[in-house]
Amino acid sequence: MAGLDGSPESAAAAAWAADEAALRNAPLHLVHALEERPAPGATEHAQRLLRVAVARAQRAHPGLTVATGTPTGRSTAAALASGTGPDGPAGLLVLGSRGRGALAGFLAGSVGLAVAGAARCPVVLVRRRGGSHPQPDTAAAAGPGGAAEQGGTGAPGRTPAAAGDVVVGVDVFEPCGDLLAFAFEEAAVRGCALHALHCWSLPAAYGYAAAVDPDIRTQVARQVSGSLTDLLLPWRRKHPSVPVVARTVPGPAAAELVRAAEGAAMLVVGRRAALLPFGPRLGHVAHAVIHHAALPVAVVPHGE
Repeated sequence: MAGLDGSPESAAAAAWAADEAALRNAPLHLVHALEERPAPGATEHAQRLLRVAVARAQRAHPGLTVATGTPTGRSTAAALASGTGPDGPAGLLVLGSRGRGALAGFLAGSVGLAVAGAARCPVVLVRRRGGSHPQPDTAAAAGPGGAAEQGGTGAPGRTPAAAGDVVVGVDVFEPCGDLLAFAFEEAAVRGCALHALHCWSLPAAYGYAAAVDPDIRTQVARQVSGSLTDLLLPWRRKHPSVPVVARTVPGPAAAELVRAAEGAAMLVVGRRAALLPFGPRLGHVAHAVIHHAALPVAVVPHGE
């Protein structure tokens, strides 16, 4: 399902969603949310937007099944977060995000952030220039012998994702089955490599000891790398055709994920699905990644 509002960003989101639906051989549902009492001409305007989007999607993907809808009576965020299409709950929700430039980040908008923090299904936020699916560079993902790197640690900026690859941020200390299921499936349908990245820092308890004994950092890095390898093993077995590049990197998660995903097709991050005292919301890593990554960002609820 893709939400439209007439902006170039939402048009890019609709194009991206059409590509995704074609990859998955799934129907596409395009929606334009209306207020409970639409202004004069609002309904007609919404229908025109939807007709244009349908024509573009079917021109790009002949034979694609496209349905439309204009939900009313609730806020735009609530209408989209419900993710209900003609065939039931949507498997994926796609929205546009408004750019403000590389230095300032970009304004995802209150609707996009609210939906990403509340939807029960994965939400993909697409910037205007990220409205198409890059083709995977399988050669770049492979090593000298044609097999992808199997794991290890790395310095920031090492092993960049190739065009068309999928990057996922993983916390080895949190349940992330839904997150990895989505990331591996996305890599599988694209026929590309999956880059799994865990960012870490030394616990404060190590304090002065880490400065005196550099081996402590090496030992922690080795332990975290082993945990990531163990976490990915059952998913590698389930998706043997997906090349996997697993890395652990010391540093702030959001900055390292954005850097690692430069040139990739998608960056996947998770958010806790459990309701918090003040309602659902995004974690600080997902929030920062959404604001600063130039590529489509998928936010996957997990741990419900």
